[in-house]
Amino acid sequence: MLFGTIFLMLTAAVQGRRQFEEQSVEMITFSGPLITWLTAGLTIIVVGGIVFAGLALFVLIFRRWRMVVEIVSFWMLLSCSLRPAERLAEQFGLPAAATAIISVALFLACMSVIYGTVLDRFRFGLDWKSSRRVRVKRPIEEVWPAFALAECGSDANWEQILHDVQPVPGEPDSFDVSYLMGPSIFLKQRQTVLASDAPTHYSYRFSGDVHGRNRRLTDGEFDVKLEPDGKSGTLVTAFHHQKAMLPRTALALWFDDQLGDALDGFAARSRGKRDWSMTGLEHRTTLSLS
Repeated sequence: MLFGTIFLMLTAAVQGRRQFEEQSVEMITFSGPLITWLTAGLTIIVVGGIVFAGLALFVLIFRRWRMVVEIVSFWMLLSCSLRPAERLAEQFGLPAAATAIISVALFLACMSVIYGTVLDRFRFGLDWKSSRRVRVKRPIEEVWPAFALAECGSDANWEQILHDVQPVPGEPDSFDVSYLMGPSIFLKQRQTVLASDAPTHYSYRFSGDVHGRNRRLTDGEFDVKLEPDGKSGTLVTAFHHQKAMLPRTALALWFDDQLGDALDGFAARSRGKRDWSMTGLEHRTTLSLS
């Protein structure tokens, strides 16, 4: 009786195991595509994370070669998703060796459009808007002079390349401002103060000294709001809007996150820390040559 009971239990266990295995096989077979996609997704995430970390390290070490990372990444995405070189070679019946030549030609054309002057001849511009927030570990009273140019002058301004500020005669809220861009090269602006509420809000409109037909290429607004963070520091919220820019210039500012990059550099310098921003690197180079 005992052995019979044990035999039945083992039989039930074996049958249950076989049934479980059969159900598992059916489940795996049924959900094969799902598992395949999950595996592919995880692989892409892992590989993408490794590539991203490698590129970030590359840009950190070779910061002046940032453009190489941008254009190569963009081209790899384009070539993998659309495969333009292969499609062109197939369409015109070209040999396989022509694919490499077409790839190089398309790559150079892509660089010319994004970073070159190809689009400058067309009469259109791109709006560029950016809003960023950064925490500066200084009291609001000490941060205010860095932005309030009309009230506090240029000595403590947050932009290192600010060169000269002159009030416009007969216009109490307007200033002629020049920024150092290189040896004896200056960017000149007319800045008109729109709001100056110490020490929380400063805003101005700017325009360049150019021909009227190209006025929109240099017009824009800058707005900054300051508020205490409750920890003896200041939250700086800045908004920069340029109504129209040359496409290559707008794309460069977008790729660099120029406003956020510049604010990060300012926050680092305010703490007495090393400025790792691209803007800070460019400004230090400019100042060293001038």
